[in-house]
Amino acid sequence: NRESALDVYSKRRIIAVTELQIVEWHDYKHLDLISVRRDDDQIYKFKEGDFKRLRLQDIEDMLLLLEHCHQEASGRPSTGSGKLPEEAQPYEA
Repeated sequence: NRESALDVYSKRRIIAVTELQIVEWHDYKHLDLISVRRDDDQIYKFKEGDFKRLRLQDIEDMLLLLEHCHQEASGRPSTGSGKLPEEAQPYEA
C-alpha cells in the first residue's frame, strides 16, 4: 500500500457522486464501486482495489457534497465554511 513515484493523481475536483454500488456478504455491507463527476464533466469510476488511489482531497470533496445535500434536504442554509466535520478530519498522531 505504499505510494509510488509513478502514481498519477488527478487535479480535477469532484463535483458530484453519481453512483454507489454496495455489496452485501454474510450480513456485512461494503462499498464496491464509486462513480463521480469531476469538474471536467467526465465520469470516473473507482472499484474497490482503486480506493487507495483516491486522494484525501477527493474524499473531502465527497464528504462536503454529502453535507451540502443533507443541508439542502433539511432546508438549512449552508454555512459556507468548507470545513469537514471533526469525525471526518484526518488522523494525526
